[in-house]
Amino acid sequence: MSEYIIVNGELRHHGIKGQKWGVRRFQRKDGTLTPLGRRRQAKEQLQRDEFGLSKREVKYKIKTAKKVHRNTDGDGTYDGVTGKNWAKVKDAHKKAVESNKEIKQLKEEKNALDNKAFWEKDGSTKKEVYRTLADEKSSAINKRKAEIGERFTESYNEALLKDIGYKDIEKGKRMLAAYGIKNNWGKYD
Repeated sequence: MSEYIIVNGELRHHGIKGQKWGVRRFQRKDGTLTPLGRRRQAKEQLQRDEFGLSKREVKYKIKTAKKVHRNTDGDGTYDGVTGKNWAKVKDAHKKAVESNKEIKQLKEEKNALDNKAFWEKDGSTKKEVYRTLADEKSSAINKRKAEIGERFTESYNEALLKDIGYKDIEKGKRMLAAYGIKNNWGKYD
């Protein structure tokens, strides 16, 4: 139960005994669901009916796949989950970024500007100009990396679905889109 106390005309709320910050209760101590818990359960059931897995289950499986791959040097599986396909696409993406000549050129230019800015006096106009130019180069590098990454999005999604054991790839892509699950190049690392 919540406790409300009025002190000097101010209402003070001390929350629920034993409740942690940011933790919601979906179940009462006797095991029955709260109204929020019932809504959550109904939503997950609709997701399972449509796609076979709820959003929470998909995220957990993706996380597990990557963890299994890392912890077993790519040889293990856990409950039908493996991270092999995802790792191949990740490596191909990384190789494409590292071998891009435009990115290499921009990095060299940025490093040269950073070095020039380092040797200038603090507060000098030249230092500010070098810093601004270096920031522009960083933005250009990130933009180019994102463009390369867009080409790998489809491959990442297919690899993730294969790794979690999802059979229908087209339905799986719709599921990932519906749940808003994106692999932002390591988000689930």
